[in-house]
Amino acid sequence: RIEQLPLNGRHVFNLVKLVAGVRPVDRSADGFGEITNQGFSQITFNGGPVYANQFFIDGGMNTVPVHNEISVVPMTDAVEEFKVETNALKAEFGQTSGGVVNVATKAGTNEIHGSLYEFFRNDALDARHAFATTPDPVTGRIKPVLRYNQYGGTLGGPVWIPKTYNGKNRTFFFVGYEQWRHRTSSVERRTVPTLAQREGDFSTTFDGLGNLIPLFDPATTRPNPAGSGFVRDPLPGNIVPKNRMDPLSLNVLEYMPKPNKEPEDRLTNALNFLSLAVTPVNQGVTNIRIDHRFSERDSIFSRYSVTRNTRQGTGLGLGPADPETFARRDQRDNHNFVLTETHVFSPTIINELKANFTRQNLPFLHPSFGENWPDKLGMPKIFPRELFPRIEIGGVLAIGAGSFAAGIRAQHTVQLADSVSIIKGRHQIKIGTDQRWIRLNWRRFGYISGQFSFASSLTGNPQRPAGTGIGMATFLLGEVSGGTQEFLPAFSFHSWSNGSYIQDDFKLTPRLTLNLGLRYDFSSAPVERHNRHSNFDPFVINPQTKMLGVLTYSGVTAPRTFVDRDRNNFGPRFGFAYDLTGDGKTAVRGGYGVVYLLTESGDTQGDDSNAFGFSASTPFVAPGGGPFKAFRFSEGPGSLVIPLGPA
Repeated sequence: RIEQLPLNGRHVFNLVKLVAGVRPVDRSADGFGEITNQGFSQITFNGGPVYANQFFIDGGMNTVPVHNEISVVPMTDAVEEFKVETNALKAEFGQTSGGVVNVATKAGTNEIHGSLYEFFRNDALDARHAFATTPDPVTGRIKPVLRYNQYGGTLGGPVWIPKTYNGKNRTFFFVGYEQWRHRTSSVERRTVPTLAQREGDFSTTFDGLGNLIPLFDPATTRPNPAGSGFVRDPLPGNIVPKNRMDPLSLNVLEYMPKPNKEPEDRLTNALNFLSLAVTPVNQGVTNIRIDHRFSERDSIFSRYSVTRNTRQGTGLGLGPADPETFARRDQRDNHNFVLTETHVFSPTIINELKANFTRQNLPFLHPSFGENWPDKLGMPKIFPRELFPRIEIGGVLAIGAGSFAAGIRAQHTVQLADSVSIIKGRHQIKIGTDQRWIRLNWRRFGYISGQFSFASSLTGNPQRPAGTGIGMATFLLGEVSGGTQEFLPAFSFHSWSNGSYIQDDFKLTPRLTLNLGLRYDFSSAPVERHNRHSNFDPFVINPQTKMLGVLTYSGVTAPRTFVDRDRNNFGPRFGFAYDLTGDGKTAVRGGYGVVYLLTESGDTQGDDSNAFGFSASTPFVAPGGGPFKAFRFSEGPGSLVIPLGPA
């Protein structure tokens, strides 16, 4: 059924949506070309919160900590069984406030079996939109660009080494590999300065009504001698003189795109730049499984799955100056490994021991990262030399790295679980424990090389600002009107959790079965390895102000942990199944349980929201207020706020 169901993009977890009570929140993440798994993981089970579900492969957890998102998405041809539980969870399952999804992968058999396939999609095979009867005037196309190839194969059977080993009836293998490549583009229209404006000539810059937008000289700003506020003198001819242009602004201007199409509004020159940059995405999935039977009582299997995903985001195609959020290279490597040993003590007692490892490594890097662009542009030495600075000019396209342009996220979970199943008369009893260790390393660079804004107000009329001033003129003069610079720390969080349980499925009568269980969950408090955590305590006297309220620092003036341990997480479970008519055609089921969502799930694992003192932001504001610049672009601010930690 799994192989025959139509799955968009063959994303096997799309099957979750077929179950009653399951609702996706991010409806655009339908599995086709899905690379982040973050959007797809935003699924609610019976109204529960997103990112609060448990996903397993072969009984081992398959989520990574920071968002509790899905890690590996196994290839469809390697999946044997698929199970979704949305309510009345047994005591075996916890640490969720939603549902549980478990996928079992295929194992090899005594016969050699395999598959080979390709799924091909191309706009040449697509029907046009019903109302798209004429080509786009810009692209000349009736249908949008689409190139998609998904190909792979599987092979399974007994392990056989010529003249050395014959694994028939004992050792089996199953391997699979899949690759998909997705190419698409969309038309992006933006407004950029005209060639005349790049030269400082704003004598033909009009508003939407055809009125000239006048410029005023910020260097002449002075108190109004005839009343309140400030006044400025007009710039002669509405032109920024060459000798007044800031050298750093001119250097940055070289990386601002020039108009490449006729504007949609000839009066304002709006939307005079077109981008058709293609964003390539590649993903490879590898699945390797080995099963071995030592004897009738002992068997073992191991499986390794990896998803290696590369998104070479081209944004608007502007390279190191590109302003788009995903104008960066995302290299997302997700790994999942499980080792399971099953021992049969007797026909009624079975033990299963499981070790599981899940890891994600995700560097996301802007094209300008590590290329020392501040030096290449001639920026003041006060700024760190990490990224192309963010330049935001009123009325035109921003350029430079955004706040999420560069960083790295590396995280993993180690799981060790053991369970014993006992069948005794009408009782099926399962006793087990589930221990997990969680690590999260996180770094985001933010606006480390600065974010600078150039507003029209600094070249406008302070007395009548409406309809006056042009952001591009402010930029050429190097009059920084605002912005910020950020120092953000790196974090390394770790924690652990344990869930232990007992479950008894008691067949009270041939028609009535009771599910009775009790689970106990206990978790450590998350800890930042380098004590880069702070918190505001409103109940402590500040020695400097002699008033209530002080910032405390982990490992110095406060415990290293920032969440108290909860020691009473007992979760009873009760369920029943009743054959209503006695003929097996109609059943009534019900259940009740208390389930605890522990600190390892979701963003409570740790982020930079409580890092005051370890992070710092320098706002760019005019000294003393008033319609003045914060500083000259090529000169930079007098100082930056440096994080001091507990100092």
